[in-house]
Amino acid sequence: MIKGLILDIDGVISGDKKGYNWPDPHPKVIWAIKNIHNKGIPISLCTGRGSFGIRHIVKLLELDNPHVGDGGAVVIDVLADKIIDAHYIDRSISKTLIPKLQESHLYLELYTVDGYMIQQGTDREITQKHTAVLRNEPNQVPSLLKEASTRDLIKIMPIANGPEEKELVIQLFQPYKDKLTLQWGTHPSADPYEFGIIT
Repeated sequence: MIKGLILDIDGVISGDKKGYNWPDPHPKVIWAIKNIHNKGIPISLCTGRGSFGIRHIVKLLELDNPHVGDGGAVVIDVLADKIIDAHYIDRSISKTLIPKLQESHLYLELYTVDGYMIQQGTDREITQKHTAVLRNEPNQVPSLLKEASTRDLIKIMPIANGPEEKELVIQLFQPYKDKLTLQWGTHPSADPYEFGIIT
């Protein structure tokens, strides 16, 4: 007997065909998930997306149980509007890692439980692509470093455009590997970009 399902979102229940299975899952997928959930089988979504970026889909699917966002850093019950657990990045680490990523001219997003931000003047093609995925505009701030020194960050996300930038992120991350995790994610609509998920 199936006791529960844990599903990723991007590339699993939604795809890259606009109006067909993106930005929302295909209607047959929505029906199937609701049907399974209504039979008493809990379904939790688990994603590298910001936890705020899954609110729409959880409400659409009417999944009244915990979900995991930000690559595991946040557990949230969206329908109850409750953060169950959150793991924040130590500010002293943020203040050393962020400048290294910026000095290497990597596109960078910083995440809190409520939203995400980019530095003013760094808006690129990936900004629009990622905004469409998250259904949220980034807050454009004068200084990411200043924000990191005053706000509780859940996730640091360098976005690599190709294997060279990905390798650069991996190298810059090495001194922090005992205190943070680095995972990689993709989205079908954002090729060839890869999302570094630092939590």
